[in-house]
Amino acid sequence: PGRPLDTARYFIICPDTLGATQTNFEHTTSPSNSGLRMKFPQYIERDMVNAHYRLITETLGIAHLLAVTGISMGGRETVQFAVSYPHFMDGIFPIVGGAVLTATATQGRLRGPLMRSIITSCHGWDNGEYLENPKSCASNALSVLASYFYTAQWWRITQDTPEAYTRWRNALSEYLDVQDARDMFYLLNSSGRVGDAPGFDGDLVKALGSIKAKALVIYNPRDQLVLAEDFETQLRAIPNARALVIDSIAGHAIAGNADPQATRALGEAIRDFLDELSALKLSGR
Repeated sequence: PGRPLDTARYFIICPDTLGATQTNFEHTTSPSNSGLRMKFPQYIERDMVNAHYRLITETLGIAHLLAVTGISMGGRETVQFAVSYPHFMDGIFPIVGGAVLTATATQGRLRGPLMRSIITSCHGWDNGEYLENPKSCASNALSVLASYFYTAQWWRITQDTPEAYTRWRNALSEYLDVQDARDMFYLLNSSGRVGDAPGFDGDLVKALGSIKAKALVIYNPRDQLVLAEDFETQLRAIPNARALVIDSIAGHAIAGNADPQATRALGEAIRDFLDELSALKLSGR
């Protein structure tokens, strides 16, 4: 209550996504959680969005949303949601994430195979049929991304001693060390392309142009994981889109409170955007 996603004002639906990889709570269907292991069907992000849509409409009985949001991969799912179900929400605000375009995809072609090879060559992997999760396999694979979470300047300023790094690594253990290797392997194969949604023939710009929701695209021009040129391309392609640009040495991690000033800017923009959507809804526009 009182925060930008204000539970005193809004009904917040925060589902675990299909294939969620964390092991520290009981989560939704995944290869390991289902017991199917490597017999689990491969899925893509569009399947995740379809599962969310069915949860909201069929289980909760909700016909329309004020807004959809998500961070990083959740930002990609947010954009996919608006393409797949363009009349289902009034607004979207993807945060440091969106449709994967050329620059980011090029990076991904390097990182993805490396992360998969770390998992599949790891002791205890057993072709994905293990009975006990070799958690170091997933945490080592995810560590490939760690250097991209922040800028080189952030690393230089904040991680200037071994003790500083130990504090950072211990804090991140709640993310890195609670992953299931098999579920992570599946997730790495799940990306899909927004332009491949039915009706767009692989044309990403056409797919983005179909979005009806008002869009606030929140990004950091110094982001090393999703690059600024990709965010800018999306802003040009999505009708009714505007940007909140937060310039910070925290890079991609502005969404994780790595920079308190960025956190404040995020909060103010989210609050204002939701107020705007609510006002438009009340006015019937």
